[in-house]
Amino acid sequence: MKNVEENKTFKKAIEKSEDVVDNKKRVNSILEKTVKKLTKVKDKTKEFKDNLSIAISLVKDWITGNYREVPKKTIIYLIDAFIYFLMPIDMIPDFIFKFGLLDDVAVLNFVLTSFIEDIENYKKFKENKEEISKEIDKLYKESENDKENKKTLH
Repeated sequence: MKNVEENKTFKKAIEKSEDVVDNKKRVNSILEKTVKKLTKVKDKTKEFKDNLSIAISLVKDWITGNYREVPKKTIIYLIDAFIYFLMPIDMIPDFIFKFGLLDDVAVLNFVLTSFIEDIENYKKFKENKEEISKEIDKLYKESENDKENKKTLH
């Protein structure tokens, strides 16, 4: 982490992240722009895309208060990686054909792997939440069916 943290552009992004982290509107804007720019990245592995999607969802849930079981530092670094990704002028400027996004993806990947434990914990939280939601839906439907059955019996 030290080498990346010492990069001037990354430091600027960290400062920006610390200012932005508590501003829902600005964070949502960064997330939207990140998703939009990601469509330009051709060589993304499934694992990278999955982890990035989960990280974006994690940040969204953190800023809305739906999930706070992660250190603020994790959120700051994730936002920082997104901001760095959005900066057109960085270690390798984005306008350099075929190579401009390499450093951006590398930084994103580095930050994602650095905080993989937090991301995995969040993934488990989401999976459990979905399972509970499905169970509630199932119970609700069974209850509705029971009501319908009672009506037809009377």
